[in-house]
Amino acid sequence: MFDRLFKRRGSGQETARAVNPEYVIHVTLDELINLRLQARHLSLHSKLPAMHVMSGNHVSHFKGRGMDYMESRIYQAGDDIRNMDWRVTARTGQPHIKLFQEERQRPVMIMLDYNPGMFFASRGRFKSVVASQAAALLAWSALNNGDRVGGLIINHSHTEIADKVGKKGILALLHAIEKHSNPIEYLQTQAVSQPQESERFSTGLQRLVRLSRPGSLVFIFSDFYQLDNASIKQLSLLKQHCDCVLICLSDPLETTPPPANRYAVSNGKQQAVINTANHQQVEHYQHWFGSHRQQLRNAAHKLTLPLIDLSTAQPPLDNLRKYFSSRTRGKPSR
Repeated sequence: MFDRLFKRRGSGQETARAVNPEYVIHVTLDELINLRLQARHLSLHSKLPAMHVMSGNHVSHFKGRGMDYMESRIYQAGDDIRNMDWRVTARTGQPHIKLFQEERQRPVMIMLDYNPGMFFASRGRFKSVVASQAAALLAWSALNNGDRVGGLIINHSHTEIADKVGKKGILALLHAIEKHSNPIEYLQTQAVSQPQESERFSTGLQRLVRLSRPGSLVFIFSDFYQLDNASIKQLSLLKQHCDCVLICLSDPLETTPPPANRYAVSNGKQQAVINTANHQQVEHYQHWFGSHRQQLRNAAHKLTLPLIDLSTAQPPLDNLRKYFSSRTRGKPSR
């Protein structure tokens, strides 16, 4: 059934995208399915293949229950007390648990934050489109590795996609991405009373902590303008049991203001005017964006989380390949 669906949807998408502006602001299921071909050039494999045919395609670098002892660390809330390392606990006076390296199917969780600011681009494609394409590439690569795939989508609500093995899991995620990444539908279905964007983002991360199994590889797509102390706390909780990668979407306009002129801008509810002929406004503009980016880098550094930048002006595959190739060589990007 999946192959038949793929064949029906797999023709003429690049041509249609080139002539139809809709393909710039909204990703389609056709396109997401076609990205499985490009995903062959993106590998989430670790260096060492697993030996057992039923154990997935790789030895997990992630910490969880298994056969081979790796190390012991201080007990954290939620740890399985069956893995308590009593010898180290007695020696140090602090409770420690044993961590193991296991061969298994690795859960890959993908969180997509479709806040209003993600429906924007000054060139190329909307941030939401680039994020959707990159998420699909990672999902297809995970499928090629034999991993489980699931996700969480944030827009006017929270949509959870439980991790599953095989094509059903991929299709469930891609359908959800197509549905919730549509900016027109977002504006039409947005409730009159909505929580603050920062609150929605931190609540989404809280759900992600609950949804992600220990040892999962978690990718978080956002422009991170809603990053605050509450969301940083949730990221800290998430990284205790999962490997987490932050993927930040940006547009060239955010780093370089447009030529001197007056520009009308809107967030869908309010309108304002940016006057880039005013030197003072330009300085304020650059300072605001620079402060946001530095805050994100500081948070990633403090939490020791990898940070990948994706631009609306570039296809996402090259940057993703660059990160994972350096990761394989033991030089993670930040």
